[in-house]
Amino acid sequence: MKIIQFITHMHELGGAQMHVYALSKALKSSGHEVTVIGSGSCELTEELTADGIPYIPLRWLTVPIKPTWDLRAFFEARRIIKKIHPAIVCIHSSKAGIIGRLAAGSLSIPVIFTAHSWSFSGELSPRKKAFFTYLERQMGKTTDGIITVSHHDFMQAIEKKIAPRRQMQLIHNGIPDNERRIIRAKNSYDPVKLLMVARFAEPKNHRLLLISLSRIKQHPWHLTLVGDGPLLEASKKLAEDLDIRDQVTFTGEDRNIVKHMNEADIFLLISQSEGLPLSIIEAMREGLPVIASDVGGVDELITHRRHGLLVAKGSEGDLTAALHQLITNNYLRDSFGNMARQTYEKSFTFSRTFEQTENYYKEIVNRRLLT
Repeated sequence: MKIIQFITHMHELGGAQMHVYALSKALKSSGHEVTVIGSGSCELTEELTADGIPYIPLRWLTVPIKPTWDLRAFFEARRIIKKIHPAIVCIHSSKAGIIGRLAAGSLSIPVIFTAHSWSFSGELSPRKKAFFTYLERQMGKTTDGIITVSHHDFMQAIEKKIAPRRQMQLIHNGIPDNERRIIRAKNSYDPVKLLMVARFAEPKNHRLLLISLSRIKQHPWHLTLVGDGPLLEASKKLAEDLDIRDQVTFTGEDRNIVKHMNEADIFLLISQSEGLPLSIIEAMREGLPVIASDVGGVDELITHRRHGLLVAKGSEGDLTAALHQLITNNYLRDSFGNMARQTYEKSFTFSRTFEQTENYYKEIVNRRLLT
């Protein structure tokens, strides 16, 4: 089956980009002919090309709304889709979700949209929320199938009347297992090693994490922050201002996440909004306890006081208390980490995600053929 994977941009190592990368490689291995299109490039696109999966960069596609550019991006995407003539176009992220569905629809090609989180989620003004909800509702009418990666996003779509239930499918994200997983010996005199892997940009909340940790800087902890982004320098300055710079390592962008997780004792994801974060699933795979903001689909991964601790969005008090509790309690860390690993094995492997996704692609193509 010829398949196009269409994503807004591939110039960073985000969750949606990693999902498209892994899914495209698995689809090719399963015998499908896959092409990826989007804007920008990174090492992921180079690896896709090296593996025989064409990547076609779009010149006019941007994240912000730019009517003239968006119109050009529509015709550019339509020309490429028409030339490839796939059995289905599978779209990821909001901007591609609009342009791709319009382009594929104009060619009568079946289309699936994967909502890694909805455009109307997060910290938006009521006016913007209403506008993006209206857009998603209109696009839902042009979509053969919608995949949500969390039950939270599925129920949001029902509540906002984005599409009827029969048009949607819940498929949780999953990642491949790490066969060489290392169980790191913990010395009692080591500082507790904290890790957060996230871009320094909204909706992530590095600021809240640093402020909360400064309240307990007398405890033996060390924080590693992996990622790049526009708020990186401001975060470095904040760490200095809070007098915790010596306890924080900023690595910049680094794809070797497993190395950092093998060295960590606690994984953190402090954010204002999420879909179903791959970084938490990676931490569960490595048997790490998790402290995370209770937003989006996070509670579908982490059960409070079973796999880690969930904290209220934006609550410095909640976060400081959770950090203190896990930093000072080795037994809880081990217990939560073991349960996280078991839950990963049961529910969040990539093989499970891929099987459900491939079957849904086939179902949508066959459904269109019968109409």
